[in-house]
Amino acid sequence: MRPGGPDEHHLTALNGTWSDATFPSYIQSEDACTIETCPGLAWTPTGTWNEGFVFLANALKDHWPVLDAKEGADLARLLTPVRSSTGDSVANIYVSRDASTAQLHMLDGMNVHDDVDFRT
Repeated sequence: MRPGGPDEHHLTALNGTWSDATFPSYIQSEDACTIETCPGLAWTPTGTWNEGFVFLANALKDHWPVLDAKEGADLARLLTPVRSSTGDSVANIYVSRDASTAQLHMLDGMNVHDDVDFRT
């Protein structure tokens, strides 16, 4: 979801604010992310920092079940580091469940995560 995107209306009633941000990820597609879609977005802690947005709203914590149901089983919501004009923080992001799992299993095989087991 992003400002001006096709799903922005799911957040409008929350009276929040959008900020530019970057986050680590891997786009498993030759297509670039656009305002309409972001194909194959996989979360990975070693990914390049991609441009996106952070949405801040006090009511958001109570709205997660609605957003999770809207995004469906193919996407997973997880916490990721983000960088914005207000500094570094942690935010929720929706990513391809299959693509992100594949990235984490690959990292697990390389043992680059200081003995943290992401498989559970």
